[in-house]
Amino acid sequence: MEEKRGGEMSAEEREKSSRNLREWHGFEKPEICHQKLVDNFKRAAACAGFNESTTSLPPSNYPQDAMIMLYGLYKQATEETEFDDIPLPKSSDELEQKLYRIRIGMLCISPTDAMMNFVATVEGVDPEYRARASSFSRESLEQYELNVSV
Repeated sequence: MEEKRGGEMSAEEREKSSRNLREWHGFEKPEICHQKLVDNFKRAAACAGFNESTTSLPPSNYPQDAMIMLYGLYKQATEETEFDDIPLPKSSDELEQKLYRIRIGMLCISPTDAMMNFVATVEGVDPEYRARASSFSRESLEQYELNVSV
């Protein structure tokens, strides 16, 4: 048996204590939490109609203001973009101007925050989102490829 001094724990006891804390309080390793966030983001993106070929607003029953917000969050979560990389609108079309402004406004948040806010926004505008999202299997999420930058 390993001899302990003072209040020190053995490596085995530390691991057991850590495992108990994670089980009791929902603490998980950061990589597990991140993978859950990415999975939730993929579900929300699929439900809202966004995918890697999204260049404008996808057709949706969500309010247009929510879709504009989701567009900005989606682009920030999935593309590493600098201010100069965002193309200027090609026309004076109001929607195109709004999409440009939302992209610029999102540059100040991290991709991880963008993913969390994207999921929260979808949950806020779509009361049936959770029921639909639960039907996505792990395999279907893996087929739904996104370039998620972190």
